Amino acid sequence: MIADAALINDFIDESNEYLITVEENLLILESNRDNPDYDVIDKVFRGIHSIKGTAGFLNFKKITELSHVMETLLDKMRANEIKPESHFIDVLLKSSDLLKQMIDDLDNSEQFNIQEMISKITQLSQDKIAHIDKPSSPKTNSIEKNSDQDHLPRPTKNIINDSNHCLAIHFDLHELYFKDEITPVDLIRDLQSMGKILDSKLNTSAIQINQDLKNENLTLDIIYETILEKEVVMTMFLRSSDDIKLHQKNLPMEKSQTTFKEKSLISNLSKKINSLTVKLKPEKVEKTTPLSSKKELKVSKKDLKVSKKSKPKSVESNISSESSASIRISVDILDKLMSLASELVLVRNRLLMESGNTDPVIGDIAQDLDVVTSEMQETVMLTRMQPLGNVFNKMPRIVRDLTRRFHKNIDIQITGNDVELDKNILEVLSSPLVHIIRNACDHGIEMPEIRYGLGKPETGLITVNAYHQAGLIHIEISDDGKGLDPTMIRTKALEKGIISKTDLDQLNDKDVFSLIMTPGFSTVSQMNDISGRGVGMDVVKTAIAQIGGVIEIDSEPGGGIRIHMSLPLTLAIIPCLIVITNNERYAIPQVNMDEMVRLYDTSDQFIERSSDQEVYRLRDRLLPVVRLNELLKRSIRYTHQDRAEITDDYTHERKSSKSVLFAVVKTGSRRFGLIIDQMTGTEEIVVNPLPNTLKYIQIYQGTTIMGDGEVAMVLDIDGIARHVGVEFNRTAEDENLHVAKKMHSSNIQRILTFEYGPKEQFAIPLILVRRLTQIKHNQIEKVGANDDREFVTIDGEPVFIVRLDRLMEVSKCVEQEQYYICLFRDSGTPFGVLFTKLKGVAEMPDEIQKENYNLNCIFGCALVNQRLTLLLDLYELMDNGEKRWFSNHALPEKTEIRNSILLVEDTVFFSQLIRNFLESNGYMVHTAENGLEGLSVLEKTTVDLIVSDIEMPIMDGWKFIQAVRKNKHYQHIPAMALSALNSPESIEKSMQMGFDAHEIKIDKERMLACVEKLLNKT
Repeated sequence: MIADAALINDFIDESNEYLITVEENLLILESNRDNPDYDVIDKVFRGIHSIKGTAGFLNFKKITELSHVMETLLDKMRANEIKPESHFIDVLLKSSDLLKQMIDDLDNSEQFNIQEMISKITQLSQDKIAHIDKPSSPKTNSIEKNSDQDHLPRPTKNIINDSNHCLAIHFDLHELYFKDEITPVDLIRDLQSMGKILDSKLNTSAIQINQDLKNENLTLDIIYETILEKEVVMTMFLRSSDDIKLHQKNLPMEKSQTTFKEKSLISNLSKKINSLTVKLKPEKVEKTTPLSSKKELKVSKKDLKVSKKSKPKSVESNISSESSASIRISVDILDKLMSLASELVLVRNRLLMESGNTDPVIGDIAQDLDVVTSEMQETVMLTRMQPLGNVFNKMPRIVRDLTRRFHKNIDIQITGNDVELDKNILEVLSSPLVHIIRNACDHGIEMPEIRYGLGKPETGLITVNAYHQAGLIHIEISDDGKGLDPTMIRTKALEKGIISKTDLDQLNDKDVFSLIMTPGFSTVSQMNDISGRGVGMDVVKTAIAQIGGVIEIDSEPGGGIRIHMSLPLTLAIIPCLIVITNNERYAIPQVNMDEMVRLYDTSDQFIERSSDQEVYRLRDRLLPVVRLNELLKRSIRYTHQDRAEITDDYTHERKSSKSVLFAVVKTGSRRFGLIIDQMTGTEEIVVNPLPNTLKYIQIYQGTTIMGDGEVAMVLDIDGIARHVGVEFNRTAEDENLHVAKKMHSSNIQRILTFEYGPKEQFAIPLILVRRLTQIKHNQIEKVGANDDREFVTIDGEPVFIVRLDRLMEVSKCVEQEQYYICLFRDSGTPFGVLFTKLKGVAEMPDEIQKENYNLNCIFGCALVNQRLTLLLDLYELMDNGEKRWFSNHALPEKTEIRNSILLVEDTVFFSQLIRNFLESNGYMVHTAENGLEGLSVLEKTTVDLIVSDIEMPIMDGWKFIQAVRKNKHYQHIPAMALSALNSPESIEKSMQMGFDAHEIKIDKERMLACVEKLLNKT
């Protein structure tokens, strides 16, 4: 039997769409088995029924047979005789898989063994145990709802037997279409929904269908078997008694048997009639969406799926309320269109290059062509875009099957189904995503009893999120399973010889996690058909790299894993920055660009050296630097010696005043500088694959032809990072973390530097400064018998002036016309320190000397910008200032030592400052620089109160207090969190972790009041 190729392709595409919808809806039914949505059951039933009807029409018997028994089981669900329990969904999903296999291999579909599956379904359909009382309301509502939509009422049964009626029916297809608006395809589907077409014959006198069909007769005679009475069929199909006759079963038509070609002609004629009558009756032709639950344009391996004309009256039409006009286009045509668009971009680039030297009119035309070409390119790209939902929709089924297989409880949450990607990228992405999901189910999520013992929910969660940001598509997959153990990965890597001990010692934990994407690496002790063979994540990384993407892994032992992928929108035409090095042009994809930096010869900023790597401090972040000209000389991956040689070679240049230009490029979350000679501008380029002779060089991702016909190499930024070893440079990474830590609390960790007299430089914490203002000499007023007390009026309020030389032995103030006044936070009396010269803001020094400069109101000194700087103790300064101003007032005497306090604070400045005013209030203070040291102090010393910072290295405050509360010897000690973190979330977390109070570092009075309150409780 020879079928029309277009008809077969239509059947394959539509059936695959139906099966996707069937699988999605079956999973929905299973998740709501106690309260099933009967509309969802109807969708599944209609999908299987449509496949059965079309397969029967095309004489694919086994597909028809399997669909029929599936339909029978679904009919019981529709009638509420059975619930969508897991064992029913299991067999329906497996049957759906078998249907897909047969549909994808139609030539051999009759060779598939379906009897075992049919037996399972039949047994379940007849199972009396599954039978339940049938409430009438859900089914009634479902039938009524569909009756409003469908052209014909749904029959109660669709199984043909000897009690059915056999009828010979005559249809005038021409009349049906133009009078009743029923197409031949609609008619066939309606007939099949209520019975079985045993034989058919198509009659027409048209010779040229395109020209004669409108005026010539087109009739159809069928032998039809149905459960319905003759009179009912007459009413439903608008037939007279002359058109319907009783027919003896198994008796063929009087005339020649209908051939397959004639049967397939019905669908073809329907298409011709549709195209011809659109012009005749545009007002009656309704355009609907494709026969699918998705609104997006569907693309199969052979065709781009489009909507066909279907009637609202059709029983099996899944009609959307929204209208859309689409056509079917071969992917080959789209590929050709994309290729032509790419060629046009090249021609446009060349014309723009030449138009600058020609007549202005030609230049204007070139600019217009540029605009039109860009718009056309964007439009052509849209035809290739598909939603990620086409891939994501497979995941719930995978998770469901693996959950049952491994006896685990796993849920999956997916967001971002509507994010669109180029078709070619989407096809490559499918396999890596499936592998990651399988890994998460197999050895990511723990067994329920293990999760329960760890205090986790017994049901594990996999989260998939896709979003568009900065010209890239980002996909994040995470789970709440056991995560990755960096120690175990290090051990396995050494055992398998994947990396040397020397190189391994240089890796931080994040780099160690990337080792699982090395070929042959696996942490699973036992193999199965899902994982454990050491083949998988390396394939994932390779596939992502092939489409220009970057994959990163982060994890916390016991806290799950997070995999982040950054992908380009398309691979065809991409915007790039064109740069020149060694008189050769190179293209840097714009998605990898962050910014351009030029260091001029007069700049005081320069490239520095950190170990064997050149670095540059860009806005307080350490940026590794790579020289493109040196990179091009080395085809083998850099070693430490290579990096050291390059760094040594450019020592003189770094110290010279030569200007330097570099591009700040990014790969994933990492950034580095790429030094170049020149930058010419940006261009949209067509990326061509690398020739075989260059594929082994990982610093290139392709080639492109420039506007002048010359070839330029497209740089692979991720490949460059790996080739140079930037991602394994621990020194730069650790320095970045150090800088990031400082930046996190920038105000707390920064100081204001100034001069009072000509000799000394002073500093105060910037966080304690409330206001800095300038005053003139004549604004200062003096009071007192000796005019030794000064104040200035600021915003209508008197501010008492503190001169440092009157409180400590320092050089006298330089007399001048203008001064600075610094006002402080939380000072009860409005004091202001006067000084003469503002030096600026600097970072808090890491080392503070406390004994070398023994002065009042000074708690230490340090080198700041290569100058000895005295650090003022503002609280002692204010106390002494009050004594000087109000000497006749009785100030409270210092009390005797009454309680012992453990102060855990990593910042030297605040440790000394807080210690000073705790000791000045009569407390004995023991200090520690982090939580681990704090636990050690508690083992040796008895304390009455713990005061701890939150953000500290080695062990932070939250982990510290958890450890304290777990130890029976000192779990009773009251504890106060003293931190710069003052958000409601931070305060709540402090209380949850075990602190009794949470106060802000800079609020001295509140802190002291809280200390006394906590001590009084004990």
